[in-house]
Amino acid sequence: LSGELKGKCLGALVYPACMFFFLLAALLYVSQAVVPQLVPLLPSEAMQAPLTRVMLGLSASVRSGWPVLLTAAGILGMACALWARRDPGSWDEFLAHIPFLGPVRRDLQISLLFFDLFILLKSGIPLDTAMAEAASSVDAFTGTQVGRAHEYLAGGHTFSAALAETGYFPQLVVETLRLGEEMGRYDDYCERVFKLYYRSFEQRVLRMAAALQPLMLVFCALFIAAMALAFLKPIYANLTQIGVLKP
Repeated sequence: LSGELKGKCLGALVYPACMFFFLLAALLYVSQAVVPQLVPLLPSEAMQAPLTRVMLGLSASVRSGWPVLLTAAGILGMACALWARRDPGSWDEFLAHIPFLGPVRRDLQISLLFFDLFILLKSGIPLDTAMAEAASSVDAFTGTQVGRAHEYLAGGHTFSAALAETGYFPQLVVETLRLGEEMGRYDDYCERVFKLYYRSFEQRVLRMAAALQPLMLVFCALFIAAMALAFLKPIYANLTQIGVLKP
């Protein structure tokens, strides 16, 4: 199940990721190869236009700064990988608080947790043992919260109250399991929580992908329009004035 959910997430985000790297490559190419060829063709008055100056500054920054940016990105990536390896709990907690990504991760972890709880409880395994087993199927941060809930459960709390005490699990989870306690069917209500957050995870991923794609296209259109207004339009106007091109 974990592989299936992560595969759906990655599949939905492949197109936006490809678009991002394509735009990044286009920006580097235009800054390195195209803009320097257009600058000598610009009329002097166009060089003072605000948009042209902005685009020239952006191009110069990219040409001179891309090695530094690439090095910084590599160092940041290695630092994040080292952090995730040495302290997975704090790394997972950091990811859980990132806007947009955090709620998606939370729904994923909750669905994985309660799927395992459903299977274990359905097999007749006691709740406390099932919690300890299911904690290993989620990330380190969520597993820590399950461990805290396990301690509350051992201290005399009900399952729903133990989850509520952690402050991590949404109120909907707590209320659903409280109904399970009243009905005496933990397994069925764990399945309900799993299905609910499985659907929520799928919907969040689809909404994220649907929002990223038009944003990428808008950025691409704005970049092309800025290039045309900053360089192509003044060059065309200059060539028309000197008679190289007929209006």
